[in-house]
Amino acid sequence: PPVLSSTEHAWLFKLMQPMKALLQVKEELEKNLGHEPTEGELAKATNMNIVQVKKQMEIGRAARNKLIKHNLRLVLFVINRYFQDFTNGSRFQDLCQAGVKGLITAIDRFEPKRRFRLSTYSLFWIRHAIIRSMTVSSFTRVSFGLES
Repeated sequence: PPVLSSTEHAWLFKLMQPMKALLQVKEELEKNLGHEPTEGELAKATNMNIVQVKKQMEIGRAARNKLIKHNLRLVLFVINRYFQDFTNGSRFQDLCQAGVKGLITAIDRFEPKRRFRLSTYSLFWIRHAIIRSMTVSSFTRVSFGLES
């Protein structure tokens, strides 16, 4: 997929905002009620009807998925730039998966009003997720001098 312009990013993030607000309300309701709230309870808490809640969630998810899809190349860029030693190995798919998790985290936590670009913000989260997965799975590269 082609790279999105900054105006398209801003538009998609604007579409995601109602979904984020609904998810925050849902989280608060879950704490207060002790169980996951139904769509009716969520609609009542937000002064909307169930159809509006479903539509806002659907639009938000579609915008989020589009942002993820159009920024997947960023994951490959980070892997090729910072983790070149692992690109040919058997762990490449693991690195890609960790990078995509980082991209999703970046998109979920990104705030356009801070005036950062998504790509700059995402680089940190992608690298962080990859390094964390390498640490957790504890695979390390043995340098050539230590192999013998």
